[in-house]
Amino acid sequence: MPDTIVSHHRLIQPYRALLVGLWLLPPGLLLVLAVVRITPLLNPRLWLMLAAMGLPTLHIWQQGIDVCEKGLTLRIYLPTTIPFHDLQSWQVQHTPAGRVLIMIDTDGHTVLSFFIAHLTHEPQLLQALNNRVQLRDYVRR
Repeated sequence: MPDTIVSHHRLIQPYRALLVGLWLLPPGLLLVLAVVRITPLLNPRLWLMLAAMGLPTLHIWQQGIDVCEKGLTLRIYLPTTIPFHDLQSWQVQHTPAGRVLIMIDTDGHTVLSFFIAHLTHEPQLLQALNNRVQLRDYVRR
């Protein structure tokens, strides 16, 4: 049974829609050019290429962090579910490029390092982490 999602944190609009739109612009122009000449529309290689060019937009659209009742679902590269009890600590680090959310697991490995400005509902995400992650041998700055 899948875990209930409490909140979604995705790329902020309008950037999310603009990225997807700009990524689909070249295949869209190709399709418009193919419509002018009806014959290429029948070629399966055209449709295969258009589908391959559109696949990254699915990644861009779903990229983000889901807070669930039992853990986090990180949809940054490949979807990964991390239970809250597997997290040792988290922090927001201030860098010249911006604030970065860093999560560390119980083995001391960095699970996530992501610019927090790229996520919606930042206070809600940080509050969920604050309430659900039991910090071990770590002092939050």
